[in-house]
Amino acid sequence: MADTSPSAPHPLAARGVAAITALLGRDPPVGDLRLIFTNAASLVGTTLVTSVLGVGFWWVAAHSFTPAAVGLGSAAISAIMLIATISTLGLGTFLMGELPRRAGQASSLVPTCLTIAGCVALVLGGGFALLSPRLSSGFASLGNRPVHVAVFAFSAALTAVGLVMDQSLVGMLRAHLQLQRNAIFAVVKLAVLALAGAAVGRSSGLSIYAAWGVGVALSLSVVTLVLTSQGVRPKRPRFRLIRGLGRSPIEHHAFNLALQVPGLVLPVVVAAVLTPAVNSRFYVALMIAGFVWMVPIALATVLFPSAVGKPDTAPAKIRFTVCLSMLFGIAASIVVFFGARRILEVFGSHYANGGAWPLRLLVLQVFPVAIKTHYAAVTRISRRIGRAIPFVWGGTALEVALAIVGLEIAGLVGLAVGWLAALLIEAVLMARPVARGFGADPLPDRTAKAEC
Repeated sequence: MADTSPSAPHPLAARGVAAITALLGRDPPVGDLRLIFTNAASLVGTTLVTSVLGVGFWWVAAHSFTPAAVGLGSAAISAIMLIATISTLGLGTFLMGELPRRAGQASSLVPTCLTIAGCVALVLGGGFALLSPRLSSGFASLGNRPVHVAVFAFSAALTAVGLVMDQSLVGMLRAHLQLQRNAIFAVVKLAVLALAGAAVGRSSGLSIYAAWGVGVALSLSVVTLVLTSQGVRPKRPRFRLIRGLGRSPIEHHAFNLALQVPGLVLPVVVAAVLTPAVNSRFYVALMIAGFVWMVPIALATVLFPSAVGKPDTAPAKIRFTVCLSMLFGIAASIVVFFGARRILEVFGSHYANGGAWPLRLLVLQVFPVAIKTHYAAVTRISRRIGRAIPFVWGGTALEVALAIVGLEIAGLVGLAVGWLAALLIEAVLMARPVARGFGADPLPDRTAKAEC
């Protein structure tokens, strides 16, 4: 790709970075820190935009379609997201680390990874659509017509391509483009759904997940045109490039799943052990806390591609992102501690009653989450993913186990305490590698044995 230079940072970002660097009392590369700040802000912005417009999408669905159609559509989209996530095979995270190292191969490496993820998702999506009627009568319409199978399969494939594309854009430090893509996706799927509700009929669940696929397709097309206009000219896939990848993408995939499992599993556990009504309190509190956690997650995510190509700058960048994460965590914890009930009352009194203390405890996780996500970044930068996978999965098992024990003892508050305790134990164990990254010496970069 001819041009991978990121856009100039916003003046507000420059002032924020200047304040943090002054507080650090160091002399880090300010230009690089501005890129980290602006790209992380784009990731947080993506979460906000997709969440807000996502609420609007399901509001329109609920008012334009029958409950049965909404049930089918939501289940189909959940299946699409699961299939797409599995189909990425860790290629997106792999690209985040490799694009800074292999700028000359980016024009072929990115299309190759996008094609692999899309093809895997197309096969898995088609297989699921054909077999799902045998799993549940509720999925009967997914596989009863070829057009339904095709829409589902291509929606899964496009979603997988979108996920890998977003991570490749972060790897190029062009996170503002993935923000634009996701904003276009959210707006288009909402508009298509509204039109379908008025034109097709209330009983068509196909319209709901078809709107999802159309939104992804158009957003990918727009971003491709933008990249082309900026001189980024992708070449056709070269599958021989993947011969030298080794286990790296799969290791990234296993690592990513370990980080995601607790947040995906615990709502299901709460609904099973207690009641769906109590789980609604937990889910809303978890959603709000997730916005807080997103800041250190975004900073650590951008840290990886920013530092991997320049290991000599990694210590200054790690100090910057850890410091910014902790400062934000202090501010967010104070706001939520005193305003938890008012925040939850926006969703209704049901959520405020019994949800305030779980929310306060969940938000406190921002501090160990900052250490854990930076441990992940340091591990990726130094290419020690394979050695860290058993340790990270052990931490995941500890989080789920202590959260369940706490849930059995003291309900949602006990769950939050148990989960926080597990994360604190992990943070203590992970703090040493992160602190080592603070040092003046650059992090070791264990280059892969076989370069593409």
